Amino acid sequence: MAGIRTFKDDHALERGQEISPSLLDAIRNSNMFIAVLSENYARSRWCLDELAEILKCDRTKNQVVPVFCYVDPSDIRHQKGSFRKALDCHKKRCSVDMIAKWKSALSVIAQLSGHHLIKEAYEKESDIIQKIVENVATRVFTTASHHEKLFGIDSAVEEIYQKLSMDCNDVRAIGICGMGGIGKTTIARNFYNENFNKFEIRCFNENCKQYSQGGTSLLPLEQLLNDLLRKKNYKVMDIEGKIRKLKQILHSKTALIILNDLDQTQSPELLASLSNFFSAGSRIIITTRDVNLLNKLKAVISKIDIYMVKALAKDDSLKLFSSHAFTKLCNSCWRSSISS
Repeated sequence: MAGIRTFKDDHALERGQEISPSLLDAIRNSNMFIAVLSENYARSRWCLDELAEILKCDRTKNQVVPVFCYVDPSDIRHQKGSFRKALDCHKKRCSVDMIAKWKSALSVIAQLSGHHLIKEAYEKESDIIQKIVENVATRVFTTASHHEKLFGIDSAVEEIYQKLSMDCNDVRAIGICGMGGIGKTTIARNFYNENFNKFEIRCFNENCKQYSQGGTSLLPLEQLLNDLLRKKNYKVMDIEGKIRKLKQILHSKTALIILNDLDQTQSPELLASLSNFFSAGSRIIITTRDVNLLNKLKAVISKIDIYMVKALAKDDSLKLFSSHAFTKLCNSCWRSSISS
């Protein structure tokens, strides 16, 4: 829903003495980690091994987010209380070097900025989870922006922001239109990444075409429900029931909904009906190659604008070419110097 691909190893835990190869690969190739440290965390050799592996990979502080789940970070840092008892038990079966590695990892993670759940605060865990998701999403997209050179995107996102009149407290929509590969999805995703936290509920529906079967006019209603309710398998049997449930959700909270890659098989009338359910301040973004679809929507949705994606300007095109050409050249020279 937030455009983040997650990895969670549910199958191999505690079945062996070493971290599974798939988990090692996931750790080494991931950009962000959430470590949930509970009172019994240190009892698991798996958890301690994973934590040590995560911190070994030269991660920056922004890439590891600890969640101290009803435990005192000081107890983790200095291995007191349940953490000391757990490590004492491991000493009977594990080497001194292994214990030292785990202690070091616990000391490091306890000093990182994260989320601290305190029983006496009586906070709702659902609210805490929401904060964690928003925090991690912001860090992920900030980290990604440092690595990914996106020329010409900022100006497009700013223009869409202006067209949507983000400061106005009404319901507005925009269609991002252009030929395949010109950057519609990238623009929509960057807009989403920069603005999703301004809305109470939001979702980015990646591929709407997959819901069109046999020419039936469908919108991803069930997927929208799953995303907005944060559930994996929420089922409503009939279309009318799905629409009623969506109306109930959208009517009470500000929403940012992005429907990516729509075409003529999705019903403009159904989308128009859904737009009437949105609460004030909500925004809808549609990406499509078909300007005729957007023209049809303009006839049934009062406040919808169209943004035609432009080809890169000469300066941005040159920057893009130079970035790829000289990066490859530098990498080639670097490899040559290493081999020699």
